[in-house]
Amino acid sequence: MFTHLKALECCLRTTGRLPVNVKCVFEGEEEIGSSNFAPFLAQHRNTLAADVVVVSDNAMPAPDRPAITYALRGALNMELEVTGQQSDLHDGLFGGMVHNPLKGLCDMVSGLQTKTGEIAIPCFYD
Repeated sequence: MFTHLKALECCLRTTGRLPVNVKCVFEGEEEIGSSNFAPFLAQHRNTLAADVVVVSDNAMPAPDRPAITYALRGALNMELEVTGQQSDLHDGLFGGMVHNPLKGLCDMVSGLQTKTGEIAIPCFYD
């Protein structure tokens, strides 16, 4: 973040103006889930409209090898509610036709991430 600010400062001191319109947004709640960021973006949608967004939360492999970030991991917060039949239906008696809610929940959670670590969009039970 500081590097971006210093680069903007350097351009302003050198040329007196920036060649493009620049808007800076600094958000400091990342470690606690950024609960205020989405409402802020929604409230200021028109003011913050931009053609390009630069994110400062990335690393460089080496001083002479800058990184181009094309994706970032994130946090997922959700609440799942699974409902099922009123009483236990043994799958041996019902031929596996009725899905067990706990098994369905386990399938959903395990399907959220692929073996390569990518987030998947699983098919949930209806």
